[in-house]
Amino acid sequence: MRKNNFGMELASGLEQGIAMQRPRISEAALRERRRIESHLRGAEQLARLRTPCLDRLRSLNRAMLLDELARYRRAGRFPRNYEFRNKLVPHFVDSHGTRCALAHLLEISGQAELVLDIAGRRNNARVRELSGSAELLAWLTSAGLSLEEAARIQPEYCSRTLADECFCSIGGRSEHKEGRAFDWMLSVDRPAERAVAEQFIAWLLDEGPNGEVAYIARRLGVMYVIWNGRIWSASHAARGWLQYRGPNPHTDHLHISLTWSGAMKQTSFWTGVPADVGGGTEERDSESTPVPVEGDDDENEDEDD
Repeated sequence: MRKNNFGMELASGLEQGIAMQRPRISEAALRERRRIESHLRGAEQLARLRTPCLDRLRSLNRAMLLDELARYRRAGRFPRNYEFRNKLVPHFVDSHGTRCALAHLLEISGQAELVLDIAGRRNNARVRELSGSAELLAWLTSAGLSLEEAARIQPEYCSRTLADECFCSIGGRSEHKEGRAFDWMLSVDRPAERAVAEQFIAWLLDEGPNGEVAYIARRLGVMYVIWNGRIWSASHAARGWLQYRGPNPHTDHLHISLTWSGAMKQTSFWTGVPADVGGGTEERDSESTPVPVEGDDDENEDEDD
């Protein structure tokens, strides 16, 4: 593996470039986030005021889950209601895979299957409507929470549009619009710029210390790279570079898309936690967008400005 300070500087520049182009949150989205934060804060405060008669283990579980609820609230990543116009509706898991507060608490408690089951069958149900679920009631008992407290924790979400999110309403899905892609303006036709691009790519896709494929790319959380009519994707790393068939051949810029974890600097390149390079990007990011492969025109509608 190359010890390349040049590459380190470029990775830092990549992160800064993505941060600079990340869309600013709209006023509507900001109001909705504050409303949900207020709701969750109130639910947490009311729960902390109660002192139910619990054994030591359930008291500890309850305290830990309320602490986790506070962390979830501060993170500010909540489900979005795109499906129900002019309605306040619960979403256990939204179309982006974002968990509601209760789903998050269930999942970190080892109840991922229950989360998926509820999301698949009754995603927009209120907690009280789920009172017939023996699995949910058993979890609430072990968690030291009442059904009423769980119902209070569960928010409802205002209807939102993509425009509210500051995403362009024209064209398809794009990591650019989500603030996790970057175009580095380097031209294939300029030898000096081409050399810079190729040096960066060589550093990015070089083997790791134990022969791991695309070691730095995976540690950074790179989903795919497009350059000079070709595409490399982490999910198909073993296939190497493939022909890119989008309308823009990417000869005047190098395109890099990141997973959400990569864009948020939560991968091992930034945190120092050893990378899992077994397959695909190191972060099994459930919210990451599918990686385009040969013949996939995923980027066809990107403006590439």
